[in-house]
Amino acid sequence: MGLLLGFAAAYATQRNDAWGDSARALGHVALTAQEQAHVVNEKHNLVERSRRVAQQTLRRAHDLDRKYNIRTKTIEVVHMAWEITCEFVTKHKLIQRSLDGTNTAIMWIMEQLEKKIQESQQRREQESLQSNTRQH
Repeated sequence: MGLLLGFAAAYATQRNDAWGDSARALGHVALTAQEQAHVVNEKHNLVERSRRVAQQTLRRAHDLDRKYNIRTKTIEVVHMAWEITCEFVTKHKLIQRSLDGTNTAIMWIMEQLEKKIQESQQRREQESLQSNTRQH
């Protein structure tokens, strides 16, 4: 997707109309933003600081997981919630009931369409009869 957008943007910059002007202006904005990000990073060392914080956070998460088995407990809770949900759906026949409701709605729609088609046909027949009686 990104590749496609890149080609589209490159093509748009070659146009001599509003699309081309917009594409070139957008490119200029992107370059300016990149330059500013580089300046801010040089001044505040954001990339390195972010990397360090991410590593510390990951280390702390691993330590907590080793101590409290968070990952295993989370998997167990998700598994248990899934089983409870499946039991509830089965016990209350939610899938069958939703299918029945959908079927009822579709049947009602079909009946309404059929009525409208019949009304339209009757109207056309009446108009045709009236037209024929006028001609005679």
